[in-house]
Amino acid sequence: MFKKKQTIKYVGIGEVKDWRDAGYEIEAIGHRLDKARLALANAKSNWAKDYWQVTVDRLFTKWQLTIQLKDTGLRQQGPESFYSDIDYDWYENSEEIRMIGFTWFDHWFDSTGLDRRLDESWAKSKEIKLEKARQGLA
Repeated sequence: MFKKKQTIKYVGIGEVKDWRDAGYEIEAIGHRLDKARLALANAKSNWAKDYWQVTVDRLFTKWQLTIQLKDTGLRQQGPESFYSDIDYDWYENSEEIRMIGFTWFDHWFDSTGLDRRLDESWAKSKEIKLEKARQGLA
């Protein structure tokens, strides 16, 4: 798709994303937008035209937004999670026997009527909520 090698930079979760350095993203989105417009121009069926039109619209919106974020110089930090500091070097892959499917187990639960009883419970719950709404209690 690209004639020259593009440098792709990934920003991990919890790291700071500096949108002032988003020139490479704008260029990459621009190339994708050009290719999508070319595909739209060469589309033959209505389905293909609709698909490529939606793709062009989304890429154009993303391109505009990236330019605005670059111009404002936004520095964005991803959410830090509770598990971000956990070290998984101790983890070893399992050498156990692979799990065999339990389709007979699923059929056994289906034969007990569990699905039917859950559907009845759901319908009853909806009726109770509707009755409370009619009485003005909800």
